[in-house]
Amino acid sequence: MKEILIKHSLRYPLMELEDYLKLLYQSYFGPVHIMHQPSKERLLSYLEKELKTAEYSQLTPIVEAINNHYVRVSLKAIDKNIYAKEHLINAFYTSMQNSPQRTKELIEEFKEATKILLNLIEIGTIKLDLQTSKNKISNYINEGINPLHHSETYRLNYHPHYRVIEERLLIKEKKHG
Repeated sequence: MKEILIKHSLRYPLMELEDYLKLLYQSYFGPVHIMHQPSKERLLSYLEKELKTAEYSQLTPIVEAINNHYVRVSLKAIDKNIYAKEHLINAFYTSMQNSPQRTKELIEEFKEATKILLNLIEIGTIKLDLQTSKNKISNYINEGINPLHHSETYRLNYHPHYRVIEERLLIKEKKHG
């Protein structure tokens, strides 16, 4: 996880703590949070609305690893005809269905990842205030480790339009030709 955090801090230097926590959340719990019991039709409808207004950052790759299991797939992959909408929705839907249960063990792994994040802040690799970050992470954990939105700074500078997908499904779903 350390390498992923460092790569993201270098690619997106304006990331705020909530953006790092969102990254960790998605890395450990997958895309299950976006909607409760969604249908593929509902996911497709939401995707089509988002595609109409989406702007993309040149910094964001088409596929970006967030751990050794999940990737963020930029919606520009659809615009560039790399992945078909339906294939991306199928992979996303399956990834949501396969998202892990929030077991005590998985929550402990998440908490350990926040310690890695704090260590990177403490040594200056990630440029955030250490005490503020400790307090916010403690509150976040005590409040139940819920899904987060990207910070306003991140949204304005990096235009995040992506889906979190199991990497193994993305490869399978890749559009040919």
